[in-house]
Amino acid sequence: MSIELMLNAVNINLIAAASHLDGTGKWANFDGQIIAIFVITVAAAEVGLAMAIILRMYRNRSTVNVDEINLMKCALYMARAMFVVFYGRFAEQHEHVHDAPPTMSITMGLLAVFALVFGLVALNWPGSFDGIGKFIFYHEGHGFEFVVWLGALSTVLAVVAFIFGFLVYARRSVSVEGTRQRFAGLLRVFENKYYVDEMYQWGIDRVVLSLSRFVAWLDRALVNDVGINGPADITRTLGNKLRYHVTGYVYSYALAMALGLVGLAIFWWIVST
Repeated sequence: MSIELMLNAVNINLIAAASHLDGTGKWANFDGQIIAIFVITVAAAEVGLAMAIILRMYRNRSTVNVDEINLMKCALYMARAMFVVFYGRFAEQHEHVHDAPPTMSITMGLLAVFALVFGLVALNWPGSFDGIGKFIFYHEGHGFEFVVWLGALSTVLAVVAFIFGFLVYARRSVSVEGTRQRFAGLLRVFENKYYVDEMYQWGIDRVVLSLSRFVAWLDRALVNDVGINGPADITRTLGNKLRYHVTGYVYSYALAMALGLVGLAIFWWIVST
């Protein structure tokens, strides 16, 4: 639901941008509306695929907790899903399976066509297309760029994962339990998502909170107590001490005036001599 709300907000921004960024404001640019339709299509495909994945994972593991099925984000899980479903052993409870009805198969086929088209557009095929989102940029947008070494590395890792999945789930020549025991440490790192959450939490607890406590002490002890309350305390203390000379008696004021005159006389005598 949250993703749908965010996608709808993006659609509104795209349509508004297409209306005003062309300088006319008369709906002369329909790129925003076209992208909004594409976003709706992709969102529908994501919902259907997500529901299928969730139902499959619940049947296999009796849970929909993301932390317990985090391996679904890698190529190895995709290999497992393909080889177990299409090349695995046929279970008794699946004897009456049948193909999807035309309403679902035709819909998924259309979504597959859209996905293929979007992929070719993302790769700048056939090469003369500037991009349907070019109206968003005030100046020239960043062109298509493919990092060869990163793409090659990703492809190699995906192929290795699929080969390993084939050996484990199709050929059954590799034992899953033996592999888990042999690479227990490395698997623990993968299952804990490279300990990124732990490092992030450590940074919050040890760095951010410690620095926040220091800044709070600095604000309270120096800025507030010394810089702001300090002059107020000094003024209040001096006022409490100096108020005692205001007695209201005439002889007190006469004594003060006499002492002042004596002091002025002594000062004049010192200066004159």
